[in-house]
Amino acid sequence: MPSARSKSVRRKTSARKTVKPKSKTPVLKAKNVSAPEATHFLLESGHAVLFSYRYAGAYNHGFSFVSAKAKAVVGVSAAALMKNAGALRLHPDDVDQFNNRVLGAMAKGEEVNAQIRVLHNASEVHWVQLSAWLQSKKNRVSVYNGIVLDIDAHKRAEADTIKILERMEHAQDIAKLGWYDLNVQDRVIDLTSEFADNLGLPFAPGGHVTGVEADKYREAFLNAIHPEDRERYMSIISDPSWRRIEFDYRVLTRTN
Repeated sequence: MPSARSKSVRRKTSARKTVKPKSKTPVLKAKNVSAPEATHFLLESGHAVLFSYRYAGAYNHGFSFVSAKAKAVVGVSAAALMKNAGALRLHPDDVDQFNNRVLGAMAKGEEVNAQIRVLHNASEVHWVQLSAWLQSKKNRVSVYNGIVLDIDAHKRAEADTIKILERMEHAQDIAKLGWYDLNVQDRVIDLTSEFADNLGLPFAPGGHVTGVEADKYREAFLNAIHPEDRERYMSIISDPSWRRIEFDYRVLTRTN
């Protein structure tokens, strides 16, 4: 445990707290909305496209139905897609995936599920989730019904989060601080050897501990929190309604 000569450093940790979203976008209440109503909401909002697709071989396939707001989701009008399925402009890096996971699945009569990028114009790329299910098959003609969801905002947020985490890890590597993650509800702890070493804590193989062993790490960590911050730290993580918030506190590190 840290000695009386230990120095204090300020750290930031995270906890969870329920936050009510502020948005003017209509929100569907699941308990009052039927499946058809939910589908209608997605279609009218321009975030989804329903379609029917006929597959009769590698050189004989195409759309037989596409819902109205296709252009908002995939960048091509419904009429253009029904006239020529090739009007769908795929990102060059996703052409093989489309052929294998979409057309290849249809050739085998399998369920279709793929995340691909489509081009709205020469410089505008959008992520979509394409899912389809075999509805019928007759005389080598397979009919698939499916939906295309606009997941572009989600994928971009995901990419931004990965960048932030990579930068954070890089900063921690430079500072040799490491990190410590405590799941209060499940009594699970993950930590790095650098963090354990800075606090004079034992490092578990793999940096993952649960149950009774996690309780020992948790107690040792609480004792390493600066006495003036310990009570506030405990009051925050002990709140049963907590979800995720950021707060600062100080910890005592070993004197080298």
